[in-house]
This record gives sequence, C-alpha cells and structure tokens, in this order.
Amino acid sequence: MSVITSYGQKFTLQDTTFNIGDVLISQDILFDFNKAIISSENYDLLDSIASFLQKNKKLTIEVSLHSDERGSGKYS
Repeated sequence: MSVITSYGQKFTLQDTTFNIGDVLISQDILFDFNKAIISSENYDLLDSIASFLQKNKKLTIEVSLHSDERGSGKYS
C-alpha cells in the first residue's frame, strides 16, 4: 500500500498511478461557512477526480469527511 498526498502542490489524478489498496490523501475540500456549498477553489480538484473516475469506471473509492468543532453537535 502506498500513501499519496497532495498537500501544498497542484495535483491532478491523471498524473498518478494507483495500485489496489493505495490511499490518496488530498487537500481539504471545504464547504462555504454555514452552507452546504463546496468552495469554488476546490472545483479544479473535484473536476480532476470526476474525470479520473469517468475514465476508470471499475474503480471503487471511499470518501471520508469530518466536521470541525464550530457549532453544536445538533447544528453540525
């Protein structure tokens, strides 16, 4: 298993080779504060992911997320 990170650099999935079990740790994909809308600065990365998945239809991915400590548990 390899861990592939993209922190602090321009990243496209088209430039990457994956093996079964590899883990990609991407930059944070953030939502606008107090909204369920993804911030526009994340569009390029999301477009890259979508394009990669369209070209690799047999690929299975797992997406994980977390919320921060702002707001109550009920609010978040």
